[in-house]
Amino acid sequence: MSATSSPLTALQRQLADPKSRLRFDTALSAWAAQDPALAGLGAHERLSEVLASRDYARHDEVLYALLQRSALAGAEGVTAGEVVLNAMLPAVPSIVGRVIRASRAAIGTFGARRGITGGGVSANEANADVQAATIGHLWEQIRRYPLRRRHHVAANLVFDTASSPVVQASTASTTGSPTAIACSGRGSTPSR
Repeated sequence: MSATSSPLTALQRQLADPKSRLRFDTALSAWAAQDPALAGLGAHERLSEVLASRDYARHDEVLYALLQRSALAGAEGVTAGEVVLNAMLPAVPSIVGRVIRASRAAIGTFGARRGITGGGVSANEANADVQAATIGHLWEQIRRYPLRRRHHVAANLVFDTASSPVVQASTASTTGSPTAIACSGRGSTPSR
């Protein structure tokens, strides 16, 4: 799979489009005037700067405020969800890697560690189906985030996405794990 054809790359390209950025900036500017948690975030670049900092309490405050808006029905909720999704996209390769490594461990296919750091996932394993399922479930987690969880917001989104049965099942179909396929409901018994 080439990097240009991956669902992650396509989504990053779509969200970086000037029309999307303008929509994000307009919404963030309006929300910053209404919500003290979003004060000073009148543009997407400023949001990126805040989330790139090491002020984790501020991360939680900002992401939580955006997730509250993403729970709303209509265009405002969708736009807030897209802003959060765009902020969380850098975590997708890590989630895909975790899910694939967990799948490999479950079926006992260990081998040489891959990737630049030795813990990554090879390009042929990080396939489009797993990425698409991961992004889809991340979107679902964003839109229905349990608002009682105010702390460690980004970590909660990553954990909930990685532990999703949907994401796990998509990996089973690509790794061929009979146990995982049976658990996902796509097969009645493991094939031999």
